Amino acid sequence: MWWLIGLADPMGELATLGPLLGLAVAVGCITHCLGDALTLSGCPFLFPLPIAGETWYEIRPPRWLRFRTGSAWKPG
Repeated sequence: MWWLIGLADPMGELATLGPLLGLAVAVGCITHCLGDALTLSGCPFLFPLPIAGETWYEIRPPRWLRFRTGSAWKPG
């Protein structure tokens, strides 16, 4: 609100929040990738780097820790 009515300097405040904003985005991206890795499909964390001859190598936990997405949840 302070920005809208002109009582605060938006660019000055963004300059002080810049590093924290970057950290928040990085943590959000890593959390998102870890969540994707828990699915059956996995997540290509290191996409452009070739691993075992593939550039799209999914890093994922053991099968018993992964879950299926795109359908209704069924307990047990």
